[in-house]
Amino acid sequence: MIKALFSRSEAGGPPLQSTCGALGQGAIVVQAEPPADARIIGAPAPASRGRPTERIGPAARRRGPSAGEWHVKIATTVVRSGALSVGGDADLLLIAGPCVIESWETLCAAADGLRAAADGLPFTLVFKASYDKANRSSPDSYRGPGLARGLEMLARLRERTGLPITSDVHTPDEAARARDVLDIIQIPALLCRQNDLIAAAAQSGRIVNVKKGQFLSPGEMPNRVLAARGPGGVARAIATERGTFFGYHNLVNDFKGVASIRAAGIPTIFDATHSVQLPGGRGTTSGGEREYAPALARAAAAAGIDGFFFEVHPDPENARCDGPNCMGLGGLRKLLEELAGIDALVRGRLEDRR
Repeated sequence: MIKALFSRSEAGGPPLQSTCGALGQGAIVVQAEPPADARIIGAPAPASRGRPTERIGPAARRRGPSAGEWHVKIATTVVRSGALSVGGDADLLLIAGPCVIESWETLCAAADGLRAAADGLPFTLVFKASYDKANRSSPDSYRGPGLARGLEMLARLRERTGLPITSDVHTPDEAARARDVLDIIQIPALLCRQNDLIAAAAQSGRIVNVKKGQFLSPGEMPNRVLAARGPGGVARAIATERGTFFGYHNLVNDFKGVASIRAAGIPTIFDATHSVQLPGGRGTTSGGEREYAPALARAAAAAGIDGFFFEVHPDPENARCDGPNCMGLGGLRKLLEELAGIDALVRGRLEDRR
């Protein structure tokens, strides 16, 4: 059993602090001061700071069983575009689909399987597939059908399924052409410092998903969001954590960094499948360890993440891109149920799921 809460002394004791303990023999307790501006779900803003009470849903406002307990989930800013809402007390975002468009049949099989897996669960499903994988280990690797044909296929899928669509763009011109099809415009991790690209994506008025570069520190992500200021100076941007380089051909995840990004108010998505990628690990292709993706996703849910990113393929062993780190449809429903349950615990919503 895991106990995670924010506590405050009832008699003017030590300041607000985080306590996370694995209960039982050999219990581990970690204590840390939260950022000064962290907004804790369930905690009214201190009157001395003159800050208004957090505007979040009634379920998330519930406090713990005693007056001294506070929920661990930090309330990020709500980012909206059309019918989509990400962050704050919105449902978890679920970005999922094959790495690259391979065929119409594969797109439909993946979309139908994902809809069935997420049906009835507190997720907002957004289908993802790339029309052009410009970042490949080898110049001879399959890249996809290209911009024009790929957008046409994604638009057709959107009409068939009713699902919101996302894909990655690589140039400002692509961002302008993709705006009529994509509900979320994704900035690839290796291009996250290209300010002109991010700015062009932001001008679409769509939500911009900036994937954190494998070389970037968490503290640099607020600047990436500032680059995404669109019409009216509003930044409709979210961040995706996808691992950090750990030597050659390997990635690690820093969940303290995830908390840091969220504490800045940025809705943060966890990319479980790219986090287990082994970049360039097979010479002409990347390797992967998909068996670890569920464990990392559960850890992210416990850290209070705002959503998840999974590369999912009907036949991962024969996927034309990122097969080794891609998940299959089998077992996905069970994993999503587990993630929803962990999120409910973090948000203090267990009573809502009984």
